[in-house]
Amino acid sequence: MNRYFALIPIVLVLLTSCETEVVEECAIPATIRVINNTICTPDIELDGDVIADELVYLDSVEVEVNAGNYDVSAEMAFISLCEDQNWNFDIECGELVILTVE
Repeated sequence: MNRYFALIPIVLVLLTSCETEVVEECAIPATIRVINNTICTPDIELDGDVIADELVYLDSVEVEVNAGNYDVSAEMAFISLCEDQNWNFDIECGELVILTVE
């Protein structure tokens, strides 16, 4: 019985040391739309994850997300006439954010 009481502080440390990101779940999700308005074909990334590979001219990609802060980037090829673009923004439930690669 005494050995179980010795485990209580260890369990409490493990439970309180974990950081969890609080994300607001949306009944109506927010939408992020990225439109490529260049002749270049960027890879579109959302928080470091590729959501569109080589997005062609005048094409777009759309993703539904929960409310929060997001980083979106348009990564061009190593040799390109176009420049990489980066955005950082907060979005609320039900909102639509349209980003244009120019």
